Amino acid sequence: MDHIHLIVSIPPHHSVAEVIKSLKGASSHDLKLAGVLGKDFAWQRGYGVFTLGERQRKDAEAYVLN
Repeated sequence: MDHIHLIVSIPPHHSVAEVIKSLKGASSHDLKLAGVLGKDFAWQRGYGVFTLGERQRKDAEAYVLN
């Protein structure tokens, strides 16, 4: 696995950057503790973000699930 796709709703009082930082930090910590990732694992710098309306959400969910 070299990348992941997520669909999240971010409240207006949170920045995208802080949410991504939290997701990367918490997920790598938990996966390392579970023995899924080696101790040398590191997320790459950067990320991609798209804004979805209700019409695009269903297509995006289908894409992420498959």
